[in-house]
Amino acid sequence: MAWLRIVVGYDGSDDAINEDIARILSVRSELEEPELWWRVSSDEVRAWFVSEDPEKARSFAMLFEGSRLVGLAWSFRGREGCYASIDVDASRGMEVASLYAKNLLAWARARAEELGCRSVLSVNAGLEFGYRYLVISRALGDAPRVIEWSGTLMKFVNPASVLRVVVEGFRVREGSLADSEAIARVFNRAFSRYPWFTPWGRSDVERHLKLESTRTFVIEDSRGNVVGFSMIVLRTSIKGKRVGYLDVIAVDPSYQGRGLGKFLVQRSVEELKRVGVDEIVLDSVRGVEGLYQKLGFTYVRRYLRFVVPLRAIPAINVGISRWRA
Repeated sequence: MAWLRIVVGYDGSDDAINEDIARILSVRSELEEPELWWRVSSDEVRAWFVSEDPEKARSFAMLFEGSRLVGLAWSFRGREGCYASIDVDASRGMEVASLYAKNLLAWARARAEELGCRSVLSVNAGLEFGYRYLVISRALGDAPRVIEWSGTLMKFVNPASVLRVVVEGFRVREGSLADSEAIARVFNRAFSRYPWFTPWGRSDVERHLKLESTRTFVIEDSRGNVVGFSMIVLRTSIKGKRVGYLDVIAVDPSYQGRGLGKFLVQRSVEELKRVGVDEIVLDSVRGVEGLYQKLGFTYVRRYLRFVVPLRAIPAINVGISRWRA
């Protein structure tokens, strides 16, 4: 096998690299959920790297075999520990792919230790028994792990019993780039209680809203303050279905319990049905599935993660270099 090396500090500026990243992600989507997932574009990849967080580029690594990009990983610190997400080139077969994943896990361990984590690393395992789950499980070998249920892929089935929500004293409207700061504030307040949370800044919101396929709705209180929002994305799945994806639903904690989240889901679903889609899907945080079931969604597959002692992940033994444009 050709020489393996890891490159860190990539800034999203190379179109060819972005195409390769998009290819790796799209092949994995095709293997795991082609009816509901879509091919990632290089524009989406480029948008990942637009952030106010100076640590973001340092939290991303690419694995090369010779001159070919064969894997990528994020390793970052959340509110309660360190997390990693890994994708590898699926074209070389499971044995080689697991070797790629093993090297990226070693880098993720090193990055977690650099960020001050000393006990465990929570590794995104993707869909239960999907391609990423199998590759990472094989890469971990005999390493001890706890398997945690982290969320659920759900789709809208529109039963007759769907809960209808009416809220008074609030106004819903379509959002724009001018709402970016308010949306970031709501996101941070709504999700800061989750252990995987990393904050959004204005530019993080703008990178979503500048993508042509993304729309947002905001809810304002009687004083015109944005207190909740939803983001929806229109896609064509790998199997050719028109899919509407509820990307984010968030309500400021001070306004939760008033039905605003349910109303945002309802409004988003109505809009997606109006423009015409074959499927409507969302990723639910674990524990919120019951709310979405009342609104007409059903389980598709669970998302899992492996919680692994850092000491059980081998130390990195390939070369690391900095990205140079």
